[in-house]
Amino acid sequence: MSRSGRQLLEQVKAARTDILFLDIELGDGKGIAVAKAIRQMDKRVKIIFVTSHQNYTGAAFTVRAFGYVDKPASKEAVQAQLDDALRYMADENREAQKVYFKTEDGTIGFDPSDILYLENDNRKIKLVTFTSSHRMKGKLSSLQKELPDNEFASPHVSFLVNLDYVSDMR
Repeated sequence: MSRSGRQLLEQVKAARTDILFLDIELGDGKGIAVAKAIRQMDKRVKIIFVTSHQNYTGAAFTVRAFGYVDKPASKEAVQAQLDDALRYMADENREAQKVYFKTEDGTIGFDPSDILYLENDNRKIKLVTFTSSHRMKGKLSSLQKELPDNEFASPHVSFLVNLDYVSDMR
């Protein structure tokens, strides 16, 4: 735990920070100024301000504050903000894992775990998920490079299957 903005900046430089609870009033400076400096180093960190000052909300928007905890901070309020930040980060991670393909319906992002298989079908690739089917131009070998390693295999030159859904091989 840092007591000054300067110490905190050095700690953030030294190690990846995912979630940061930051007091608006710090020992050697304002929390907003420190948050601006942190935001220049890291755009992804979730900054949650701890404050008894409501008049800083406008300034906090300039550093994209994730949330607020009013002082005196209760365990429940801190836990609620932490849970919210963790859920948001999980959603970001799922979005980052998506693969994007240019289909006949436009560019669409797919979670690889939702893709059942890809099939070479009449000079087009047919991508099949649990809920939909899409067609696109391309080659299976090129598309396989876009998918996570060791999750898809080609049992035949015309297919690329998600190994998570293979139950039997003969």
